Amino acid sequence: HDVNEGNLQDKNNKLDIDVRDVHGGESFLARLGFYYVEGADGQPQQFAWPSIHHELSHDSYVALKGRQIPADDPQTLSPGETKTFKVFDAQGARELSYDLTYVKMERQGEVGQVGTRFLADLVVGTPGGTKLSSKPGMEIGSGGGPQLLPALIDADFFVTLMRMDAADKSVTLQLNYVRPLYEVDFFYKPMVILVWLGAGIMTVG
Repeated sequence: HDVNEGNLQDKNNKLDIDVRDVHGGESFLARLGFYYVEGADGQPQQFAWPSIHHELSHDSYVALKGRQIPADDPQTLSPGETKTFKVFDAQGARELSYDLTYVKMERQGEVGQVGTRFLADLVVGTPGGTKLSSKPGMEIGSGGGPQLLPALIDADFFVTLMRMDAADKSVTLQLNYVRPLYEVDFFYKPMVILVWLGAGIMTVG
């Protein structure tokens, strides 16, 4: 399927999912209600409702279970340490392994000043065997809290610096999907029209 997210802050937003039968059967556009509001704890809270596609012989229900951006659990690395991050490639339906080596922490700017950046210098070993440099980081914002600076690894995944420890120089990293992963439930209900016909006959009779 293909997905168009729309505006996730609009309460009238529709999540468009292009549903196609892999065997060449019917195809249709499922339009699910989907948006976020700020919860009581200040974190985004998801709202969604299903889409129903009607045919003479059946109804198809598409319901959203969740929207996933993190591709793996966070892992903590010390300077010079390498860890393997295993992620699921939804398009290829396979597991991929990325080896992340944390080289050192870099600082751009003065400690405690707005705009100062802390970057984790990484070497990433890709599933294809190549190695590349990546530097996810944090920046001190005007409110005093850190702003995450994600770093793209390839067309499918990016890495974020979730936490850093000034005492032991360790960092906590997480791999994420560039394109969010959507988990949906699909329900096929045959001959729904007979229910309505039966109700109509009983009403007339």
